[in-house]
Amino acid sequence: MKRRNSSGALLAVALCAGALGPVAFAGLGLGTSGGAGASLQPKVKLPQAPPTIPAGTAQLGAAPADQVLNLDVVLAGQDPTGLSQAVAAVSTPGSPEYHHYLTSAQFAAAYGPTAATVAQVSSALRSEGLTVGTPESGSVLLPVSGTAAVVSATFGTPLEQVQPAGASRAVVNTASP
Repeated sequence: MKRRNSSGALLAVALCAGALGPVAFAGLGLGTSGGAGASLQPKVKLPQAPPTIPAGTAQLGAAPADQVLNLDVVLAGQDPTGLSQAVAAVSTPGSPEYHHYLTSAQFAAAYGPTAATVAQVSSALRSEGLTVGTPESGSVLLPVSGTAAVVSATFGTPLEQVQPAGASRAVVNTASP
């Protein structure tokens, strides 16, 4: 699922079920109501395919509806172009910024999601029935939890349990979010 705000901006959201592996990748945009009551636009299907399940992976069927999933929602920051340039600068030998890394506070101020974005996305996810935590300072990760049924409905994709050879069980989406 992705939703665009009135300016066409898209807030990236990547979901992972902690140690269980990837659940879904989606985008969540917000309207401009400017407060806890985020105005959301209709869901649209993302063009990318669901994850490819590796050969030898046992497909165990639908994730139990009541299975609680702990997710990290990755929020897009304030200045993705500036962040790309900063990453290139600190990674390029000969650059004056080479190996001059930002602190988490500097990263949050320059490139992290705004407090308004965190509040709006949190409100939107809560309205879908998910439990939303507080991101660590300087982080783009928003901790979220909910049952497989609620996560599946929120992001519009079925969830299945799989077990790769020699690995722990995981939950994956089986259709594009």
